[in-house]
Amino acid sequence: MSTFIWFLLISSAVLIISSAPSVDRVTKPSWFDIMPHLTQSQKQRTRLQQTERHRARARRRR
Repeated sequence: MSTFIWFLLISSAVLIISSAPSVDRVTKPSWFDIMPHLTQSQKQRTRLQQTERHRARARRRR
């Protein structure tokens, strides 16, 4: 009887441990998901460059 209880305990522990990493993998996004998106500062930088180009074009028109 006690061997059966030990077997249940060990098998449940193995199941819990084996299922844990997959749950962890689902919750955390990988670096490859995060990196392609532009950060806010990069967006502001490109916007500043665009406004600078626009001003240069306006200056040329005068």
